[in-house]
Amino acid sequence: MARKTAPATLARAVLAGALLTLLSYMLHAVDSVRGRISVSFMAGFLVAVGPFDHVVVSGLHVLFGIWLSGAVTYGDLAENVALSVTGNLAGGLLLMTLTHTAQVKGGHGRTS
Repeated sequence: MARKTAPATLARAVLAGALLTLLSYMLHAVDSVRGRISVSFMAGFLVAVGPFDHVVVSGLHVLFGIWLSGAVTYGDLAENVALSVTGNLAGGLLLMTLTHTAQVKGGHGRTS
């Protein structure tokens, strides 16, 4: 089994953070309960089965790898959690939140 490199884990974590931040914006934009459930399901499905490293989902995957296999260690878990937290914060805060803040401050988000 091939091991993911640290830059690959970090890049996937940035994408996961951006995806979940996008989910929060989409949930705010949808008016119906059915729409919110659908949007939540799609984002959750992508995080769970896609190539993303969300700290909770990936941490659980690695933890089960520790319990069920000798090929994964607690050091691997610590590394994955550290990289995933860093990437999730970068993806969520830097890519999404700061770009939306810049749009609002620039006047693109006004409805006057």
